[in-house]
Amino acid sequence: MNVKFPYQNLQKAAETDERLLKDQLYKEFAKDVRAKITQVSTRDYINPEENTVDFVILFVPNEMIFSYIYEKMSDLWTDAMAKKVVLAGPFSFTAILRMIRQAHDNFVYQKNIHKIVGHIKEFERQFDMYSEEFSSLGRQIQTLTNTYQKVDSTRTRQLSKVVEKIKLESSADDKPLLNNPIDPSVH
Repeated sequence: MNVKFPYQNLQKAAETDERLLKDQLYKEFAKDVRAKITQVSTRDYINPEENTVDFVILFVPNEMIFSYIYEKMSDLWTDAMAKKVVLAGPFSFTAILRMIRQAHDNFVYQKNIHKIVGHIKEFERQFDMYSEEFSSLGRQIQTLTNTYQKVDSTRTRQLSKVVEKIKLESSADDKPLLNNPIDPSVH
């Protein structure tokens, strides 16, 4: 924003009654305003590399001067807009500042939304990995459970049968064979 405004020739024109001088001063005023527009458009006010906005506000400190430029110098107004220079009087300046403030807030909000969306995408990625690993763990637990049940039921039954056979054989060996027809020496 630039607040130095060249209105001296317009002031002189308002103070004189001489028609030719007045017309000349109006032309000088228009020339001064054009020069100011060119000056502010070539400065580093607009510098996207340094995160500036893409326009500059040229503040016209008097609402009557602002209205005069708007009404009598429409070609100057058009040239200013083409150079990304926005002329603002005291009343419009407040509206422009509010608009810029709202745009800034919206930009910050959008930037935060992008960050939040990024976090959500990362959460989704992590959740997918978690789900995959959790499912894998579930499959491993199921395999372990099936193996446990097989060992607990089938293997335990098979071992129990062998143990029973051993007990039967063992108990048969412990009994004396009284009526052994093959070996009469055993009593």
